[in-house]
Amino acid sequence: MKHKFLTGILSLAVALSLLSVSACTTVGDHDPTIDTNDPIVTPGNPDDETPSGDNKKPDNDSPSGDNENPDDDTPDPEPEPEPEPQGQLTFTANADETACTVTGIGTWTGSELTIPAVYEGLPVTAIGERAFFEQEITAVTLPESLTEIGDLAFAHCYDLTAIVIPEGVARIGVQAFRNCDRLTDVTLPSTLTDIQPDAFHCANIQNVYIADLAAWCNIQFGEAYANPLLDAEHLYIDGEQVTDLVIPDGVTEIPYVAFRGFAAITSVTLPDSVQKIGYQAFYGCENLTSVMIGNGVQEIDNMAFYICRRLSDLTLGNSIQTIGADAFLENGITTLVFPESLQTIGGGAFMNCNDLTSVILQNGIKTIEAGAFRSCEKLQQFIIPESVTTVGHDAFTGCSALTSLRFARTDNWLEGTCPVDVSDPAYNAERMKIDHGTFTRAV
Repeated sequence: MKHKFLTGILSLAVALSLLSVSACTTVGDHDPTIDTNDPIVTPGNPDDETPSGDNKKPDNDSPSGDNENPDDDTPDPEPEPEPEPQGQLTFTANADETACTVTGIGTWTGSELTIPAVYEGLPVTAIGERAFFEQEITAVTLPESLTEIGDLAFAHCYDLTAIVIPEGVARIGVQAFRNCDRLTDVTLPSTLTDIQPDAFHCANIQNVYIADLAAWCNIQFGEAYANPLLDAEHLYIDGEQVTDLVIPDGVTEIPYVAFRGFAAITSVTLPDSVQKIGYQAFYGCENLTSVMIGNGVQEIDNMAFYICRRLSDLTLGNSIQTIGADAFLENGITTLVFPESLQTIGGGAFMNCNDLTSVILQNGIKTIEAGAFRSCEKLQQFIIPESVTTVGHDAFTGCSALTSLRFARTDNWLEGTCPVDVSDPAYNAERMKIDHGTFTRAV
């Protein structure tokens, strides 16, 4: 029994051995010479010198998923659009509930602001006080329904670069655009009649656009910085740049500071319809060389052409009665011929006109006020007509070249309260060009 068991075990071991040899022969593709100790190369092995179809290296001339084709015409993906403005501005209905005012930024977010013409069925006619004060706005579109822009409405909007005020707006409030220091372009409507102080007190306004010069002359400016032309480089009327300013017939007054500081104009022509040139109307127009004043002008207000240093050619109309204080101070005028209508030359009116050599006054003038021709250093001769009753103190002080100052009427003159002899033109000149009090003549 034991012998049969051992014989069975031995037979099993032989069978297992033969099975092992058969397996090795299969792996070696039936090659009886194969060394079973050699390494076995299987398909897909990265060490195989002959790549398989599955592991074939990409051809350099053929695009793969990892390599970009330089000739690929597929466009780049579009950048994501900026987020649309969100939220809602705030509005308040007027007392009679026929219109409304935009009062603030509310929950609105964005940089390019469009104010609607209608809100909840009511026209938007006004922008309220401080409505957009110090907001990060780069552009504004205003509705044509608008009639008024309130105080400080866009003040300190430092990123605002241009503003177009639509037709229909009549009033712009105090400091409405103050300190909008990137604001370069301003367009104003013909309906505008009132611009309050400091409305355009900005650092970099360059271009002002208007459609109607006559309408411009109808604006009441609260003070100098109400006017965007102050320090601006260009004025455009209907798209045409203005250098020779011709005021249209029908205008009756050049208002206060209407063209103050506007350096681009070189000449001014006023029609006979103009009756008054307002206070500081052309103050500091540094490139102005020629002014022709029509026959309707009766008054040239104080400082009207103050420090227009290049102004050398001045023609005065035949209706002027009053020339105000400092009206032509420090100009380049060489010759003055005054009309018979003139009654008063204001204090300092032609002071420091250092190129002035000739002055002709007509009989009819009554008053030459203090310092009127002070420091006109090239003025040599002067005749005071017999109609004159007052020569203010220092009227000719500093006229260092003056050699003859003749009074057409020499009787009844007082200096202060003391009688004075004015019969000697040479003596008058020497005395009055140094220092003198007020001369008056009893009528």
